Amino acid sequence: FTRVSGLDQLGREHAGVLVSGPGSARGVAQGLGRIVEGLARGLGATVEGFCLQEDVFTHSLTTVHSAATTTGAASGVASGGVGVTVPESITPVPVVVGPKSVVPPPSVVGLLRDYFTTQTAAIGQASTSWEALSTTMQDVAGRLRGVANDIQAANRGEVIDAVVDRIRATSGVAASFADNAHAMGVWASRMGWTHKLGVAEAAMMNATVMANMVPGVRQVQERLALAAYARFAMPPLLSLAEPRVGSLIDSSVPPATGGLLEAELEETASLSQEVLKDHIDRIREGKPDRVLVEDVHRMQEAATHGGSTSGDGVTPAGGVVSGGDAVTRTQGVP
Repeated sequence: FTRVSGLDQLGREHAGVLVSGPGSARGVAQGLGRIVEGLARGLGATVEGFCLQEDVFTHSLTTVHSAATTTGAASGVASGGVGVTVPESITPVPVVVGPKSVVPPPSVVGLLRDYFTTQTAAIGQASTSWEALSTTMQDVAGRLRGVANDIQAANRGEVIDAVVDRIRATSGVAASFADNAHAMGVWASRMGWTHKLGVAEAAMMNATVMANMVPGVRQVQERLALAAYARFAMPPLLSLAEPRVGSLIDSSVPPATGGLLEAELEETASLSQEVLKDHIDRIREGKPDRVLVEDVHRMQEAATHGGSTSGDGVTPAGGVVSGGDAVTRTQGVP
C-alpha cells in the first residue's frame, strides 16, 4: 500500500477490520449468514410439520440469545426425527485502533518518493468495498423485516412470536452492521485526505529547507525538519482517518460526517500544517525546538553505534547529520 511511516500502519488497521479476524467485516458477515441459515432451516421444518417442531424451536432459539450474535460453531437439536441447526452466540469483537509510531524519514526526497509511489487506488477500493457491504446489509435487513412481518400477519402463537422476534433481532444486527460499514467506508476514504496533506507537508519542506544553498547547513535543517514532521505534523493527520467504530455490530454508530466532527477534522488538518511551518521557520532562523535537536542527536548516536535509539514515540531511521556541532552551526543562519 505505502512506505510512508504511519500511513502504512493506518492502512493495515483498515484492512484488518475489513477482512481479518472474528470481528472483521468478513467474520461478521459469515456469522450473520449462519444465523439466517439456521432460521431458514427452522422455518422450513415448521412448514413440513409445525407440531413436530414446537419443542425444537423452543429449545434451539434459546441458543441465539441476543442481537449481538455474530459467529460460532453450529449445534444440532433433534426432535421427532427433524433436525434444526443454529449457531452459538459470541460477544462482539471491538475494532482496535492502536497508537501510531512515525519513523522520521531519511530524506525529504525519499519521503516525497514514498508518497508518490503510494497505491492510492487501494484507498478507493477499501471505501468501495465498505459501501457495497453496507448496501448489501441494508437489503438483508429489509428482507428480514419483511419476512417477520409476513409471518406475524399470517400466524399467531408463542413459538411463531419467538421466531418473529429472532428474525427481527437478526435484522437489527444486519442494519447496525450496514450503518457501521458505511461509517468505515467514510473513514477509509479519509486516508486519501491524510495522504494529500502529507504530500503537501513534504513539498513544503522541499521548497524551504532544501532551497538552502549551504550544503552542511541544509543537511542539518533537513534532519530537523523531518524530525518535526514525524513528531508534530504527521501524527495529527493520521487521526483524520482512524476508524471510530466501537465494533461492526454496535447499534449506536458515531457520526462519520457533518457537524462538529467536520469542523474538528478541518481544524486538526490546518493546525498540523501550521505547526510544521512554524517549526520550519524556527529551524531556518537557527532557533530549532530543543526536543528536535535531541531527536537528531539520538538518531546520530543510533547510526554511529549501529543500534537504534528512540524517545517519546519517535523512532530514528538513517540519514543523520554529521556531528553535534553541525546542529549548533544552524544558530544565526537565516
